[in-house]
Amino acid sequence: MTKPLELVQASPVTNNIYVGDSLDLKAYVMPASVSQAVSWSVDQPDLVSVTEDGNKLRVTALQRGVVKVTATSKENPSLSKVFTINISRNDFKTNVPDLKAVSGKWYVDGESLYNQNTSANDYYMGGQKIPFPEYNLDVDLKYQKGLINIFYASENVDPRNAYSIQFGDNDKIRLYRFMGETIAESSMNGKHLDDSQFHHVKLVKTKNGVSVSVDGVEYLKHQFDTVEPYYNDAYVGLGTLGWGLGSAQFLCDQSSCPSS
Repeated sequence: MTKPLELVQASPVTNNIYVGDSLDLKAYVMPASVSQAVSWSVDQPDLVSVTEDGNKLRVTALQRGVVKVTATSKENPSLSKVFTINISRNDFKTNVPDLKAVSGKWYVDGESLYNQNTSANDYYMGGQKIPFPEYNLDVDLKYQKGLINIFYASENVDPRNAYSIQFGDNDKIRLYRFMGETIAESSMNGKHLDDSQFHHVKLVKTKNGVSVSVDGVEYLKHQFDTVEPYYNDAYVGLGTLGWGLGSAQFLCDQSSCPSS
């Protein structure tokens, strides 16, 4: 008689989800000719609700935390696999519709959006254009090192050549076309943002200009002679080439943003 030899997971062993989200865990017993009956156990039952369906378990996250789920062969209890589910809350404050990662590994934990990278430009962009030529953007951000970009007028969801505001490892605010030349630069009079503390950045966009304030002080104001047509029909987003970016909010003025 053939006996169970191995229990194989058919879904990732490590999962990251938000409160309210669900996922399916699956496990199979090898060889396929033996009983596929599997029992499931959860080490933190208060954090999730579960529905068993043979070798599949539907898990719905109820509270923030880490849950270990074990699948065990009923015919041979010595065969088991452990799945880990990391549960976070998504309370990030934004009214930018369809705001999501375009590149890089971004995640939300509580009220903050995070990204950690050291070698590539990562983008987090809105999926709809702002339907008005004038609007404000409010961003609370912190970072440790690298370059942080606020894409305030991009032709596409891919922010190449977008009109951008950049902060780095000095006291300068840079206005430039992303991956292009500097348009204007202004000093923040010794103020550095790469101190791992949250700073409030307010960007005011007009039909042919932009101003930037940090923690209530205006440091940059620029008027363009001419702008690209998409300057007033644009996508917005965030970008980083750095380490430890955290953003506690990314809001555009309620009167000028499309409803989420």
